[in-house]
Amino acid sequence: MTLRDPAAPAADHPTLRPLTDAQLGLWLAHQMRPGDTDLHVLRAFRISGPLDRAALARALARVTYRHPALRSLHPGDGPDGPVRRVQPPSGTPCWHDLGTGSDRELAAFHRRPFDLETEPPVRAGISRPGHDGTTLAAFCFHHIAMDGVSAVVFCLDLADAYRAETSPDGVRATPAPATGRDRAPAPAQAPASRDGDDARSAAYWADRLAAPPPPLLPAPAGRVPPTGRPARVRELRRGAATVRVLRQTARAAGATPHMVLTAAYAAALGEVFGRDDVILGTPVSLRASGEADLVDCLVTLLPLRVQLAGRDRTALLRQVRERSLEAQRHRAVPAAALARAAGTAVLESPYQAVIDVRHEQPPALPLWGCVSEAVHVEPGSVQYPLDLEARIGDGSLRLVLRTDAATVPALQADAVLAAVGRLLPHPVPWRAAPPDSSGPTSPKGVPA
Repeated sequence: MTLRDPAAPAADHPTLRPLTDAQLGLWLAHQMRPGDTDLHVLRAFRISGPLDRAALARALARVTYRHPALRSLHPGDGPDGPVRRVQPPSGTPCWHDLGTGSDRELAAFHRRPFDLETEPPVRAGISRPGHDGTTLAAFCFHHIAMDGVSAVVFCLDLADAYRAETSPDGVRATPAPATGRDRAPAPAQAPASRDGDDARSAAYWADRLAAPPPPLLPAPAGRVPPTGRPARVRELRRGAATVRVLRQTARAAGATPHMVLTAAYAAALGEVFGRDDVILGTPVSLRASGEADLVDCLVTLLPLRVQLAGRDRTALLRQVRERSLEAQRHRAVPAAALARAAGTAVLESPYQAVIDVRHEQPPALPLWGCVSEAVHVEPGSVQYPLDLEARIGDGSLRLVLRTDAATVPALQADAVLAAVGRLLPHPVPWRAAPPDSSGPTSPKGVPA
């Protein structure tokens, strides 16, 4: 990367930027559930080798310089409500002491609430070297500034900056600020055209979510829980053969593996809860050209209405494909507009089940001269009563179902995951062809 000195500030005073629709929804959710770890994104690594802690701290300063989202505050007192206040670079961020790097200390670091109005949405922590010579380094982000793709960008940028600080041939400078949303603005679109797009999207969702189906589950006692709901976690794994057939099925239908899994999940929910009409939440990326290197929250959740009655698997997958593409065309829509279309309160989602499908990309922090091993921490809470995460690798499919322990009985959770596994496209087991009775035989009548 082309690097330069982090001491040179991008601006000498804070700048105000509006929140995106997705960020506004997360800001409101945070006000109601400030301690919800399901709104936190954690990346943690056990590092062995000659780790230069001071160089790692300087590398983090360079990365926060490059990505304005990581040095932003999110106060609620903007001219029209909550805003993002981008702060000037302030040198090396504060690091938290993770003690011995135990699981308990990492979990406490993960659970610590963010104050979005007064602190940036990123925290760093580091432990003392253990008896085995390893050090735990952890980075916790609030979801308002981070999504899964951004977490990969952050780790790679941090590794590049650390190499620049430590390797003999490294360039001692800081990456230029990322492009994306902070690049020079494109020519303004005519207001009438934008208003027309908004009106068409509002009409689409009003039609799609009209007369919504009854909820899968009874409403919780509190309409908006003060904290994340305690999660019950179930997991199912399949091997390379299933992944191969999943991808073949998607290609044959002109669809994606995400769509195939969404169709199976919808059918499983309909089967377990006795419904022929369900609304799922499915994430869509809001990244545009030039934003691939940007750290920010550029993903939102959209409702996908799936009608199940009288549909075979082919017709169901075709419907999911068509409606997924329609939703993509109308993805720039405020959460409040979706709530109005579905007849729910502003802070209530118009769906009770969500699905997130990702291609497996193990977290990596390739620090120069060191070996890093990712450490996973289960959030312990869930935003939605039924939340299925599917991770697709070359050799495995991992399905993790997190359910609200207070409203989804354990037997129902097990039934949903089992039904998803049964409804996935499965490889046909190999069987030897039956012997041809007309072929030559041995003297005892056994085929030769």
